[in-house]
Amino acid sequence: YYYFYNSQDEVLQNAGITSADSIPDDFWTTEKDGKTPLETAKENALSDMIDDRLQYQKAKKEGITLTADEKSSIQSQVAQIKQNQNMLAQLSQMKIGVDYYEELMTESAYIQKLVSKYIKDGTIKVDENEAKQALEKDYIKAKHILIATVDTSTNQSLSDEEIAKKEATANDVLAQIKAGGDFDELMNKYSEDPGLSTAPDGYVFTTGSMVQEFEDAAYAL
Repeated sequence: YYYFYNSQDEVLQNAGITSADSIPDDFWTTEKDGKTPLETAKENALSDMIDDRLQYQKAKKEGITLTADEKSSIQSQVAQIKQNQNMLAQLSQMKIGVDYYEELMTESAYIQKLVSKYIKDGTIKVDENEAKQALEKDYIKAKHILIATVDTSTNQSLSDEEIAKKEATANDVLAQIKAGGDFDELMNKYSEDPGLSTAPDGYVFTTGSMVQEFEDAAYAL
C-alpha cells in the first residue's frame, strides 16, 4: 500500500493532475497506449518495491551496517512522527503503521549507504567491460514514427474521426517506407513524438520499459 500510494501520486503528477478534486471520474480506467493509469501505478509500485528490496539485500550482503548515531536518528524521527497527527493520518491513508514506516526508514538508510559506496563525486563506479557486455546483451536501440491518437498536451483521446485520419496517415507513411522512402526524412516530417528533438537518433531501452507491442516489434528486428 505504501508503494502503491506513492506510485498513484507519481502517475497523477505525470498527467498534470495536482488536486484530488480535478481527477476525472474515468481517469484510472481509461486506457492510454494499451494500459490504464491504474495498471501503470500497480506495475510501478511493484517495480519500486522490488528495487528497494534488492538494494537492501545487496547492502546487507556487502556487510553494510548502521552506526549508533544513524539508528538514533531514525528513532528520533519515529518519535516525532508519533506526535505528528498529520503524519499519522497520512500513514493511515497509506494503510501502514509507524512500525512498518520505521522499517522502511531503516531500509532506506541501508540503501543510501550502498549508493554512497558506489557513487563517488557524482560518478558511479562500475567495471567498463561489464557495463558494455550488459548493454550489448540486454539493450537495443530503435527509431520510430509516432502518429498520436491522443492530444499530446493533455493526454486526452482524440475523436473517432480524428483517429481514423491518423490511421490513414500512418498507413500512407508505411507505404512510403515500403516503397523505399527515407525513414529519417519521413520520421522528421510525420512523427509526433514529443521526444524526437531530444532523441533524434532513436531510443536505447530494455525489456519492460516500452509498450509491449512496440517492444515486441523492436526486438523482432
